[in-house]
Amino acid sequence: MKVISSARPTKPSWLPPVSVALILWSLLLTLSVSVLLVSGPRTAPPFETLTVFRCDNVPLIASGGGRGSSIWQTTYTCRSANQIVYNQGIPPPSGAPGQLKMCLAVGGTLTLWRQPIPSPYGRAIFQAACNGTVYADYKTLATNYNSSKSFVRALAWLILTLSAWRLGLIGWHQYQRAAPEGNEPSAFPDS
Repeated sequence: MKVISSARPTKPSWLPPVSVALILWSLLLTLSVSVLLVSGPRTAPPFETLTVFRCDNVPLIASGGGRGSSIWQTTYTCRSANQIVYNQGIPPPSGAPGQLKMCLAVGGTLTLWRQPIPSPYGRAIFQAACNGTVYADYKTLATNYNSSKSFVRALAWLILTLSAWRLGLIGWHQYQRAAPEGNEPSAFPDS
């Protein structure tokens, strides 16, 4: 008489076990590579390449007036010679936020310096003025742009290196477990 085993069927030997750690580190590797690919230019554009956009006095969408809303979150319609941009928010001023709010409240003309659209810099603004007085200067905003891009890239490279190293360790441990007993895997197999 034949004895039937109730043991679970085993996975094929060529199929590695999948763990949560393997999935997590693979996702982190993919995320870091995609951040490096789509993060945009590393440095701010030269000031001479920026386009001047003059914005309407009345915002297109005013902030709700509730708690936490401000002129920095308002959407303005801005125009250059041949382009219209709906700019959401303006950069906080370098020096005097009260003076900029007052200028905009009395109907001052907001002027923004940014790249023409479509732009690899996205919606980044590199200088802002109201009635000819510069409130957020190019030097400060370009430095902020450069430092934030440097930080994001350094963090992405760190995550990429860490996740590649950890995935290598996971693969090595799976390789060691897959080796038959008594035959220790060698780093340099004989040819």
